[in-house]
Amino acid sequence: MTPHDWKSTLGHISVCVVIACAGAGATQPTTPAEAVKLAFVVQPSAVTAGSALSPALQVAVQNAGGNTVVAATTEIALALTPGAGPPGAVLGGTLTRAAVGGVATFDDLTIDRAGAGFSLTATAANLASATSAGVSVTAAAAASCATPASGWIWCDDFEADRLSSYFEVVTDGGSLARAGAVGRNGSWGMRSRFGVGQVSAGSMKLAFGRTPDAYFRPVDAGTRNYREMYWRFYLRNAATWTGGGGDKLTRLTSFAGTNWSQAMIAHIWSGAAGANQDYLALDPASGTDAAGTVMTTTYNDFANLRWLGLARSNTPIFDASRVGQW
Repeated sequence: MTPHDWKSTLGHISVCVVIACAGAGATQPTTPAEAVKLAFVVQPSAVTAGSALSPALQVAVQNAGGNTVVAATTEIALALTPGAGPPGAVLGGTLTRAAVGGVATFDDLTIDRAGAGFSLTATAANLASATSAGVSVTAAAAASCATPASGWIWCDDFEADRLSSYFEVVTDGGSLARAGAVGRNGSWGMRSRFGVGQVSAGSMKLAFGRTPDAYFRPVDAGTRNYREMYWRFYLRNAATWTGGGGDKLTRLTSFAGTNWSQAMIAHIWSGAAGANQDYLALDPASGTDAAGTVMTTTYNDFANLRWLGLARSNTPIFDASRVGQW
């Protein structure tokens, strides 16, 4: 996870008055029936993790002589070559394009992880596949937590080790760990791994503002009462993730006493199994009565919480079509 961060070219005409022009292979008016293979005619170049490969990659449908079959409209698919480059990288963008004039152009491809030795493989039905030249991906510039913006209470992009600032970090035997190249655009992040049947895979607790006990070590001066809080982080499930959301994700709470009694809890988690499991849900709860008197006497004192109503997200971020994406 990392915090936010949150061409015009002049047209030209090329004239060629020979049998074949240099460029995307020798191009002649061949027919689709003569197509036998694919070939990269514009290769990938070095790029920053998360940025679009430039220039746009082009893959041509060719005959046995290496000429482009200009009548071909073949659907061509691209993927990272298995075993090339560091494991776990994800190729983003539009991965399938139809050839136009015998050439498919891929103009929005990204690789989300830094490393050397990546290559791409192009495939199409009934044609020999092609593998691109190697491409190196450099890590994106570190995010802005070293110089946080005015109004931010806390920022952690995990580029620097700030784990000691959290008043509790539970790793569950190494399931949760700070690691390089696992964050957005190949940055550092927190990696959480679940085994089959595992219920918890770690947690991190950060305190700020006025706290009821020295155990809750605030990252600010510890003197303010905050009325409104906003927080943001990036999340990506592994491409092999199944089963929808993992239920508990993040929450903001107001501790009212040394017994961990809670005046309020702002839950953000995935919906229960079934129709809601692929969605995020806001599920706030109050630990006070209507007059504002704290009723809870311990952490997660469900018997004394007033649940204020669940609201589901519009986008099913945990469904099969979105896993592997930020």
